[in-house]
Amino acid sequence: VAVYRKLAETVRILAMNGRVIVVGRAGNRITRDLKGGYHVRLVASIDWKMKRVSEMAGISAGEARNLIHEKEEARDKFIREFIKFDVTDPHNYDLVINNTNHTAEQAVPIIIEGMKARGLLSQ
Repeated sequence: VAVYRKLAETVRILAMNGRVIVVGRAGNRITRDLKGGYHVRLVASIDWKMKRVSEMAGISAGEARNLIHEKEEARDKFIREFIKFDVTDPHNYDLVINNTNHTAEQAVPIIIEGMKARGLLSQ
């Protein structure tokens, strides 16, 4: 808990100074009241995640599935119980992108256009 509080404090200081990208669960919760933020959630199917983890970690698809389940369950529980935040609620984000259907290269211009539409980047 003390470690998370220090992390949250550091993330807020960085965000207040501007021009940072915060990657990770609850980053939008930590910075929700700061002006100029744009909150994006990336989601993907379990099959997409399994393939990526399997390739990156050099493990079987079954091992990847177990690892994904274990990590997501632990993170979601911590955020739900400690931070009181539902990471799955799309209303907590400005944009939700499905990585199953969009590559990182495709997602970047989508995010940029969303930020432009909100007046966070110049047209």
